[in-house]
Amino acid sequence: MFEGRRIAADLREAIDEIVEMVLAAPEERSARRPAPGDWCAREVIGHLIDSACNNHRRFIVNQSAGRLAIDEYDQNAWVERQHYAQQPAARLVALWAVYNRHLADVIEQIPGDVLNLGRGSLADFRFEYIATEGGDATLGHVAADYVGHIRHHLSEIRELLSRP
Repeated sequence: MFEGRRIAADLREAIDEIVEMVLAAPEERSARRPAPGDWCAREVIGHLIDSACNNHRRFIVNQSAGRLAIDEYDQNAWVERQHYAQQPAARLVALWAVYNRHLADVIEQIPGDVLNLGRGSLADFRFEYIATEGGDATLGHVAADYVGHIRHHLSEIRELLSRP
């Protein structure tokens, strides 16, 4: 069973880690691409802003949906169209942090019975960052997977910013 308080605490911890890491790194490092066509750290942060936007809707809509609604979006197009690589990393991480602190509050306030209500078969959904076993998909799965997604990118940002 998922607990909103625990998921929110994990999200807040990830927020603090990313903010500290990005603000401690030289600004020019956040614009370096590891290879042509790959995202730089600023674009990864931008992607996380986009993910926050899309998941915010999911956290609200799915509190009353009979079946999980997880609409897809073209993450590469979102990043490209917003020109995150040209924006200061500190501004991007500030926006991302404020948005995610709000999402942590939203997740924390979702009642347990709503968070854990089955809303379709797990086999019908793809959760990449949490372990799933048969049964029903829940809003708790969505929230926990969202934090797992952030933690995945936290490692990526750490690597990008550690390169000389």
